[in-house]
This record gives sequence, C-alpha cells and structure tokens, in this order.
Amino acid sequence: ATGENLGALIEGGSTNLATWSEEFSNTAYIKSGTTVTTNTITAPDGTLSGDKVNDDVSNGVHRILTSAGIPISTTTETTYSIYAKADGITEVKLTDNDLGAGIVVNLLNGEIISGTGNVKSAGNGWYRISHSKINSTGTGRIVVLLSVNGSQSYVGTNSGVYIWGAQLEALPFASSYIRTEGAAVSRSGDNLSLPSAGNFNASEYSVNVEFKISNIVRTRSNSAYLYSINDGTNANRIINLISSEKNRILNSVGVDFSNPSLLVNGTTYKSTSTFISDTVTGYEDDAFFGSRSPYPTVSPLTTINIGASISSSFLIFGHISKFATYDKALTAQEITLL
Repeated sequence: ATGENLGALIEGGSTNLATWSEEFSNTAYIKSGTTVTTNTITAPDGTLSGDKVNDDVSNGVHRILTSAGIPISTTTETTYSIYAKADGITEVKLTDNDLGAGIVVNLLNGEIISGTGNVKSAGNGWYRISHSKINSTGTGRIVVLLSVNGSQSYVGTNSGVYIWGAQLEALPFASSYIRTEGAAVSRSGDNLSLPSAGNFNASEYSVNVEFKISNIVRTRSNSAYLYSINDGTNANRIINLISSEKNRILNSVGVDFSNPSLLVNGTTYKSTSTFISDTVTGYEDDAFFGSRSPYPTVSPLTTINIGASISSSFLIFGHISKFATYDKALTAQEITLL
C-alpha cells in the first residue's frame, strides 16, 4: 500500500479457524438486518472476491456473524480479524459477541473510534481490523456490526460495507491471511536459511539485519530471533534476537548484552554487530549500544537461520528487508553507510 520494501515475510505457523473466510453468503454466517451480495469488488489479494454487506432498511441491529461458536482456548488470547471497506456506511464494529468488548473503526481513515485492537491499511480503501482477547466461554464468533454515528441499532440506510478475509487464530495478534473454504486451514512456519560456508567468517565479522516485527510485545514472553548462526545445535551459536522488547546479542558461551531502549511495533530497525580480537560490539540504527570482551570465537558453524532459531521456532512474525554478512569488523562510520 505504501511502496515500502518489506522484504521477506517470516512467520510461525497458525490456523484460521473460520471455516469460510471469503464466502459470507454461506450458511456458516447468520445475517441479521443485512443482505450479502457476493464477489462485487476487487479484494486486497487482487481477485474479484470481496462481498458487500447491505443493511435492509429496518430498525434494530445490522450485523453478520458466524452461525456457530468456534472452539477456542480459555487461557490464551485469540485474535479476530477481517478486511473491510466503506460503501455508504463508514463505521464497523468487530467483536466476538454483540455486547462484549471489540473495536469500532472509521473506514474512511482507519482511525479507531472506540475499543481495543489494530487497524492496518491494505490499500485501495481496504483496512484489516483485528481484536484480541481471552474468552472464558471456550467458543468464539466473528461478529461484524454495521454502525452509523456510533450506533449499532438504527433505522437502516440501505447502504453497507465491503468485507473479505475473515480470520480467527490462536495468537495474540493477526498473522498473514489464510484462506479457507469449508474447513480450518493451517499454515506451516517459514524456514529461511543458508550455509555458513562462504557466507560467514567466525574469526572476524560484521552482521547487518533490517527488520520489522508485527508484535514486539509478544517478545516479553517469547523471544523473536533475527538470526542464529550455529552448528545445528545450541552448543555453538551466535544470536541476535529481540527479547523483552529489546535488541539482544549473545553467543553459546553465555556472553550477552541488550540495548536498554524498547522497540516499537511496526517500525523498521537496523541491527548491526561486529566481532574482532575477542570483542563484540552492537549497534542499533547506527548508534552504539554496547560491547563485551572477552567474547570467544564460536566454531565450527554450519548454518545461518534467518528470522528463527535452529529449530524453526521463535520466529519473528514480521519482515526482514536486509540481511548481510561481512568478513571484517566494520567501523562505526562504515556502519552508517550500510
């Protein structure tokens, strides 16, 4: 939507529990005060698959919702998400039930009117709206309510909104869209790696990575690896990761340090580390944030895992737009030129 170079999207596995993600005319959805016209507009994926939801010019609540509760966890957050675009009605509420907490969004500018959640532009007037919560009932429903001036109960206007891409997943944030057609669909975690031979010199090096993470807060309890250079085990490895919302550099002999500054969701950062003469130095966005000595050479190393650990876990759920290694310790001035 913005023309920004996002780079490689790297995500862990997820499952879309909403069994019909695009066909809102299906009986899997209840229409209350609304009608659905299928395939009326180009969706965010470029196909003619966006549906229009019109109100039916009656008093009462105007909504569309999954017809049955979907089993979900009662102990961890579930995220509800959908793409929406204004067509006469300019506000929608996304929630898991009519009266519970949710998020109300202005579809003309993507601003959150009330509630909690996230809104991201998907281009051409489309917005992806998401809401996360822990539901004590053990079942969840995707509920989209049409709204006029903040009211969810009104005399209809015979206008509506476009919707597409319903998703319900067991994550505290919305991952990339997973299409379903009658059953839940799972996506495997991404696995991006290359051999270290010819790509990395353990005796003297610099590593530069540019990244953007979708959910920095998640790193409070689950680290996100920018890269792991290793021998296929945890015995010998060099790591740059995000932990507790901070940039952290460490190796397998227990030498590590972090930048005290907290990172922010959806922001692109550059992390660079250099090693020479048993000293490792860390930079974030070209600014020095720490060094450690002694920092012994770790070898032999065979594999470079990008955006994940050696076991394809601790994935970043975000983008890496640049990854580069150098067989020398770059100076501070050289790092500003990367």
